[in-house]
Amino acid sequence: MTDIVDRLAGIDPGSRLDVLRRRRQDAREYAQRTYEALFVPSFELGGEAAPGGSPPTAPRPAGRAPVGRGVSEVGL
Repeated sequence: MTDIVDRLAGIDPGSRLDVLRRRRQDAREYAQRTYEALFVPSFELGGEAAPGGSPPTAPRPAGRAPVGRGVSEVGL
C-alpha cells in the first residue's frame, strides 16, 4: 500500500527506502491516519456527511463563544 509519505517523497514500491519504511508499519499507518483525519473529509472515508454535504463539526462547549466572532461581538 502506498501512503501519503510515499507519494510526497516519491518513494517507489519495492525500492530500498520502501523496504526500510515497511519495517515500521505502525509509523506508516499513524502517518496515513493522521493525514486522513486532518485533510480528507469523513464522507470520503466511509463516514456520513453532515446535512448539506459539509463536514461534521464537534459541539461547542457551553458558555464558549463560537470561533470567528470578533471582539466587539463577544463584549470585550
